[in-house]
Amino acid sequence: MPAVPAVSGPSVTSKVLAILGAFTYLRPERTLTDISRAAHLPLSTVHRLVNELVAWGALERSSDGSYRIGLRLWEIGALSPRGSEVRETALRYIADLYAHTGNNVALTTLDGESALAIDWIVAERSAHLLGRTGTRIPLHATGAGLVLLAHAPLDLRQKVLEGSLHRFTTETLVEPDDLRRALSDIRRRGYVVSCRQFTDRSTSVAAPVSIGVGGATAALSVIIPATEDWRKRVPVVVGLARKLSAALKSRALEWRHT
Repeated sequence: MPAVPAVSGPSVTSKVLAILGAFTYLRPERTLTDISRAAHLPLSTVHRLVNELVAWGALERSSDGSYRIGLRLWEIGALSPRGSEVRETALRYIADLYAHTGNNVALTTLDGESALAIDWIVAERSAHLLGRTGTRIPLHATGAGLVLLAHAPLDLRQKVLEGSLHRFTTETLVEPDDLRRALSDIRRRGYVVSCRQFTDRSTSVAAPVSIGVGGATAALSVIIPATEDWRKRVPVVVGLARKLSAALKSRALEWRHT
């Protein structure tokens, strides 16, 4: 009688990644039960792996018994050349944009099917779109996301266009043809103004930044209250994005010769 092949389940690595993936900007702290539900894993498995992650420093246990991301992961994340090298060069330009506008400013890069903020300055007079480094935002409903999507590889653009486009507000682009035209306009103009597409209270102005790594693109953006005139923000954002692209290109040439 032939042997019945063993049915392999999720690997330990995939389970650990599912646990870490349960933590988000909106849910930075979770209980074991929360993690079990979000990761779709048995509570006993979560308990064992979470204890190992705490011992290693990937997670930390709060006084109330909940868990949060530990500093060990931030230390490792800081080693990413795509993030650290770009952030180091971009710092003065992000600060300049904040000084010119007094509004929330973000430097964002493409990560999978979402946009990831690798640097973020929150203004005292916030435009109601609070974020921080590590925040993920949708590609189709924000200024930075639209810039990244417009310059993304064709297969990713097609995947997003053919997928489910969530409507955040009445202004969100959820029709593929509308979004396709908007992306074409962004590539032609060199910037985007996203008015009330993610929240009803904010407008974002974003421009592409060439980060000099395989043609990859980042996005420099400012988020202002929807009641403010965005037209005076466009030249500042576009100008600083171009200067940052030139600085990154120059830095990339230095790296090649060292």
